[in-house]
Amino acid sequence: MPAHTETSTFHWSHESETELSDDIQSRLAHIESLIAIEPMDEYTKVAILHQQREDLAKVMESDLDEIAFGIVRASWDKTASITDSDTWKDGRFTPEHQAAQKLYAAGMFEQFGELDTDLSDEAAQKIHRAYFSSSDALIDFTGGYHDQLDLLTLSRRSHIGRREAGAIAAGLIYNGTFGTIRNDLQKTWQSSDSIEAKLAKINTFSYLLLNAEREMYDTRHMQEQLLDQFQEIADDDSNSAFIRLAAQNELQMADDRQSDEYEVVSLHKLPQAQRDEIMRARQARQEQYEMEQDELRRAFPQLNADKQLYRLASDACAEVDRGRLGLFVTTRSQTADMHRPERAEQFSPSDIVLLTAAHHRNFLEAVERESGVDLRQLDLDTQLRFFRFMSEADADRYARLVQTLQMQDEDDRYVLANAFLSTEFGDDIGDMILDIAEKDDTSKAMDIFAQYMDIRQAAHTIAATYDNDEYPNFAACYNQAWNKRCAELMVLLSDDLLPRSDREDAHEALRMIAYAAREIADATSGEFEFTQLGDVSGHATLRSTSRSVTKTIRPTGASARVGDRVKIPVELMPKRAEHTRNKTLSVRLDRDEYGISLDIGSSATNGSNNPSGVGVFVAEQLAKGEARIALRRQLGRIGVGLQPYGLTTITLHGNHVREAFAGLEDITEGDFAQLVREHASRCVIAAE
Repeated sequence: MPAHTETSTFHWSHESETELSDDIQSRLAHIESLIAIEPMDEYTKVAILHQQREDLAKVMESDLDEIAFGIVRASWDKTASITDSDTWKDGRFTPEHQAAQKLYAAGMFEQFGELDTDLSDEAAQKIHRAYFSSSDALIDFTGGYHDQLDLLTLSRRSHIGRREAGAIAAGLIYNGTFGTIRNDLQKTWQSSDSIEAKLAKINTFSYLLLNAEREMYDTRHMQEQLLDQFQEIADDDSNSAFIRLAAQNELQMADDRQSDEYEVVSLHKLPQAQRDEIMRARQARQEQYEMEQDELRRAFPQLNADKQLYRLASDACAEVDRGRLGLFVTTRSQTADMHRPERAEQFSPSDIVLLTAAHHRNFLEAVERESGVDLRQLDLDTQLRFFRFMSEADADRYARLVQTLQMQDEDDRYVLANAFLSTEFGDDIGDMILDIAEKDDTSKAMDIFAQYMDIRQAAHTIAATYDNDEYPNFAACYNQAWNKRCAELMVLLSDDLLPRSDREDAHEALRMIAYAAREIADATSGEFEFTQLGDVSGHATLRSTSRSVTKTIRPTGASARVGDRVKIPVELMPKRAEHTRNKTLSVRLDRDEYGISLDIGSSATNGSNNPSGVGVFVAEQLAKGEARIALRRQLGRIGVGLQPYGLTTITLHGNHVREAFAGLEDITEGDFAQLVREHASRCVIAAE
């Protein structure tokens, strides 16, 4: 039991001039996103983490293990002082003191995770000896069983903590074997809100189950309680599909470990013919494995050639380190370490956690059985979107997707999966895609999805030419505006209450927009040449080398814009515009008194536009779609506020829609002019 120290060297008051550190606030938020911390005021929580950080720094600076150990032991009195509570009361620690010590230990484990890759072996050993040389120093008196489960969850997030995790688990297994812990398991589970926290708790339960199976004494009571908890999670439809499948995966792995289905038979006892057949099959598997490894090493030379490689996705590969996925790279040179999700720069920590949890054989096979889709055949971005969908969708919505996928032929299944999983505008457009897949004939639905995907990919290419460090959201807003235009057509295509002719008009508009987007994107990749130069203001006209796209550059003035005009082929022309002379579709990025907006098509009320022209036809379809979206939203059939970047609708002339980018109101005329000039230079640089 911890020794009592007469004096405390640390004093904290709410009036302290010490300001709340952003670093400590961030650490506190991360801890509380993973485990439950008893209610304490913010200053007390920050003071405890401040003390823990100071103690760790002193441990690192000390030369003698005895001094380092003493610093840690003194934490009991320091946390008692911070919470204004007696160390002892009626022969036991007070709840306030236990809660404070739990947060101190949580801060320690969380900081270990941050330090892991920066520590030498000597420093790591010093920390380990200081914090873990006495089993009761930080764990045994921090609260109840569920509190220790929380701390075990945090401890396993770092190498230093994992070294002690076995000792912590041993105590939990003993107490769980000779006691009832179902309420504690449920309390620990119910304190988890985020997908990352829920998966961390599943991993903790799995770790305890695996260690319980290996104990020398009978731990069946403990195992049964953990298996019951997994079954409860898997059966609870309020959990997301991802969480339910992760729990089911743990049940399947536990069953596999206990299975006596396969009997081990010595090869030499088998008949010669059977032995030869087994050896040939084994040799074929080995040759196939070596061939796949060679292909992966050639495709991903950045990875360690001495390690086993694992294809993570169609465009990504990971190293396997002692049975666990480690460093991975993509064909676009993105990289992250699966062991350290918090240090991934090009992926969110939650994405890495999802990848780690999903890439188990049972999990992937279960998804393929349900949907018919082999997730490793998808690219990594699409795969991640599938996992995000699984982690957020309720049981009914997930079931609808997988059932619709199963109804398709194999090739069409992947087209539908890619179309659905590419959506970012919100749940509504994904539901529209499923409506189309369920109601339309297959060839028409697949054409719609193909055109939609072309628009998405082209918009991403064009948006990249507006990348700007000063306004990092600009390109994203531009890309999002294209997404909204897609939604306006998809809502018409998916609504079987509309006349068939209206849906056919929307399909023709989608094809023309997809064609225009592809042509602009292709030409944007350096295929423009200047055909007319203006004055010093920068006004210019550019024409693509294919002659299909004409670009107008107006950096300044009342009609500042980037305008693209695309010649639409005769075979794509709508029936009502077959004989019109106006066969061009305009796509403009405008800045006017309303703000910055993406404008596709033309207004019929503008005297210069032919009412039967291509631009007017497309604009009318978009306006109809916008009105339909507003009606669906009013009726509660579409979620509100789902888009990551806000777009304020501006309706002009009654048959034409423009979309002003929200959040970019502070872009001045000069800023916009600079964005336009940079866009123009990127379009022509490769052609020069």
